[in-house]
Amino acid sequence: MEAKIIVLAAVLFASFAVLAAPTVEEGKTIFTTRCAGCHNVNKQLVGSALAGIDQRRNIDWIINFVHSSQKVVKSGDEYAVNLFNQFKLVMPDHPDLTADNIKSIVE
Repeated sequence: MEAKIIVLAAVLFASFAVLAAPTVEEGKTIFTTRCAGCHNVNKQLVGSALAGIDQRRNIDWIINFVHSSQKVVKSGDEYAVNLFNQFKLVMPDHPDLTADNIKSIVE
């Protein structure tokens, strides 16, 4: 009986975790409203093209950069410094976006 309760609790917990995580659709909405003014997926605009960013940088780097690009630049991160030197613009900080929000944008 205890084993059934533990399994049921695990299934419910996993279900809530999936439901609580932002969806790809939410990521598209966030991208459209917060990112698309400067970024495109496939072509360079004011900011870099973002296709394949998850293959060039790991998700933790992306999250940190979105939260505070200048913090990453000032840390001496070579990729971030090169982006800043290329575009000569400071990307606005987005500390209000959660890691899950950013992951949904990348998805």
